[in-house]
Amino acid sequence: MKVMAWNVQGAKKHQIREEIRVINQTHRPDFLFLIETMVSEQTTRKLIAKLGFEHFDFVSPHNHSGGIWVLWNNVNIHANVLLKEDRAIHMLVLDCDIQKLSVISGIYAPAQSGQKDSFWQHLADLNAVVDSPWCLIGDLMSWKICPRSEEAPLYRSPIVDGYHSFFEPFMDHLY
Repeated sequence: MKVMAWNVQGAKKHQIREEIRVINQTHRPDFLFLIETMVSEQTTRKLIAKLGFEHFDFVSPHNHSGGIWVLWNNVNIHANVLLKEDRAIHMLVLDCDIQKLSVISGIYAPAQSGQKDSFWQHLADLNAVVDSPWCLIGDLMSWKICPRSEEAPLYRSPIVDGYHSFFEPFMDHLY
């Protein structure tokens, strides 16, 4: 299964739409998540159907921020939208080659530190009910470049604490 994500920072630009068509023709992704589309619902409906994918869904931006499009082709997969939220689209996916179900979520996490904890807690709550492999893809907004040198080792930043708390239970299972 080929899954791609791109933070387009505005999907209204003609060049972006041309790139999406080229990606679809050359790479044939099963899924393409476009993050931070910043396009209204009315314009999205006009643009999204012309991109060459069999299926699509979207979450509109709020206050000129965010927006997620998910585009997919049912060649190697069968997919359905499980849940749409302001900052995520969660998909249930059957990989036809291996006959396995998984959940793939396109995420546009909050940039404001005051909203991060509740966002990560919400994902942790969802994890309690997801009983299939789960892939989070998108703009997680939780990385911070920390200085690293002999004198200044990496340090844990409060900006990434919610992110680390969410993934901590899984660390023993990662390869």
